[in-house]
Amino acid sequence: MTQPNQAAQILEKAPKPQGLLPKNVQSWLLVGLAFLMVSIMWLTGGKKPQTPTKAASAPAAAPAPLEVNETKIAEMQNRIQDLQRQQLLAQNALAQQTRSLSGAASQDPQPSRDSGAPTEPRPEDQIQAERKKRAYLSLFASNVALSYRKPSASAPVFMIEAQLAVATLTSAALDIVQIV
Repeated sequence: MTQPNQAAQILEKAPKPQGLLPKNVQSWLLVGLAFLMVSIMWLTGGKKPQTPTKAASAPAAAPAPLEVNETKIAEMQNRIQDLQRQQLLAQNALAQQTRSLSGAASQDPQPSRDSGAPTEPRPEDQIQAERKKRAYLSLFASNVALSYRKPSASAPVFMIEAQLAVATLTSAALDIVQIV
């Protein structure tokens, strides 16, 4: 069979997977790609076109003057003034209309009561009052969520302190709302 003096040869019978590249192919590929990019930049970067002399560019730089038509200018100015007048009239009419509507809304029709007792002012709508209150409180809202849960014994101390701080801020904001 085999002789004791000969070293046993190991045969690798496993097939090579598809797409397997030899060592250092990736680095050579990157070097080749870099060389290709540098050569493209070198070929396309060539000489920059020379700027034309100042004497040749002076007549070309001055554009031909446009004809000024005084009648067109006058027409445009008149049109602008007319549009401004129309806009002013529309603004005045709108302001007058809003004044008349606000005046009519502020005058409450008097109830036909025979008694001379003064009428009590109508209470403000509760929904509107709540919306105003929430809008005002939202101006002072913090980014910390308020939780009404009872802190557990294992809760960290800083969480309890944060909840207390938020509660005091909320009560201060309610005090401000009551003042206003």
